[in-house]
Amino acid sequence: MLIEHIITALVFLLLLALIAKPVSKWIHLPYASVLVLFGFLASETLVFAGVDTGLRADNYQALIFYVFIPVLVFESAYRIDKQQLLKNLFPI
Repeated sequence: MLIEHIITALVFLLLLALIAKPVSKWIHLPYASVLVLFGFLASETLVFAGVDTGLRADNYQALIFYVFIPVLVFESAYRIDKQQLLKNLFPI
C-alpha cells in the first residue's frame, strides 16, 4: 500500500472521529457506539467502491471478540458512575 493511501486513510479516520463526537451528543448514544457505526458505514462504502478491506468471514468473529468488545467494555467501565454502581451493587 502506498504511503499516500495510508495518510489519506488516517486523515479520513480522524475526520470521522471528529464528526462522531457531536453526532453522539446529538443522537444521545455513547461515543464508542457511534464510532463503531461510522466505521461500519465507512467499510461498507469502501467495499461498495471496490476496495478490498482485508476482512473475511473467518477472521471477523475474532476481530469482534478480541478488539471491539474489550474496547467497548473498557470504555464503559471507565465512564461508569460509581455512586450508581454502589447503589445497585446487590442487583448487579
